[in-house]
Amino acid sequence: ALEKALLVFLGVNFLYYGIALSNMTATSMSAIGSIAMALLSMSAFAFLSNHGEISSSMLTVAFVVLLVGSVEFFYHMRSSLLLEGIFDEDDGLTNNASVAFVVLLPWLFLIKNRWIALGGFLVCLFHIVYGAKRGDIVASVIPVMLFIYSFARTQKGWWRKLLFVMAIVTVLGLGIWQFFQEDEYLQERLMDTIEGNSSGRDTIFRNAWECWYYADDAQFWLGHGFLSTISLIGKAAHNDWLEVLVDYGLLGVMVYGAIFYFFVRCIRREHNFSYRMVLLASLSIWILKSLYSMAYLEALWAVLLAPAGIVIGQNRKRLL
Repeated sequence: ALEKALLVFLGVNFLYYGIALSNMTATSMSAIGSIAMALLSMSAFAFLSNHGEISSSMLTVAFVVLLVGSVEFFYHMRSSLLLEGIFDEDDGLTNNASVAFVVLLPWLFLIKNRWIALGGFLVCLFHIVYGAKRGDIVASVIPVMLFIYSFARTQKGWWRKLLFVMAIVTVLGLGIWQFFQEDEYLQERLMDTIEGNSSGRDTIFRNAWECWYYADDAQFWLGHGFLSTISLIGKAAHNDWLEVLVDYGLLGVMVYGAIFYFFVRCIRREHNFSYRMVLLASLSIWILKSLYSMAYLEALWAVLLAPAGIVIGQNRKRLL
């Protein structure tokens, strides 16, 4: 049912994109391509996993390759921002490439080698904080806690578990605090968040809501069309639910919401601890990012949904 919900929502996107294309109002194909890549990822990996085509060693190699690629992407993006003069190195910068490390977090629960998983975890956490992207930091909180709990669970004896948790929390806490103290730009970003500075999202959200709420009956239920927020309010909604509401109406939101309903059902039916952690981490990231960013429009979402697809492929009959 989860795979079907994803495919139905993908079909809605293609239908509305086709209508926009016929009316000569469609945006570039990159948007629909990113959506297709993101939403088809789970089904593709579920198919491969179900047919025994994915081994634990392949997963480890894939994770390492993705991690190295994410590091290269992160510093390439940082260099580009500095060269273009968008940010000054002395003043700090926001690196949107940190999302590449957020979507890698669910992979950690599938890595059999604990030390590779721990090393990958530390690399991901460092770059998420270093990127100073508030949304990515928030989205990583639950997966980080799940990983610490999962890693501690493998220790023998309650005292070892307690010592490990205390050690890892202390080291991470001190490291992040030291980094925070030295990074004035990150301090400014977090203070802006506390003071309610949402980078104009409150205005964007209000405008998007009004575009839907004050629309006629047809647009209330069926929306204004594919990525219509760009023409209506000048930019994307920066919230999946509002984007879907404006683009595909109330019926579109119901279809999108069904994905999360079936996702939760899969979690409840999954009994394997590591697999459940994968699904929980994936869902928490998706839900949080959907509230203040664009999740399903992000091509990197294919990386996020791949581990969930692997888990579903292993237990397709029971979970779906």
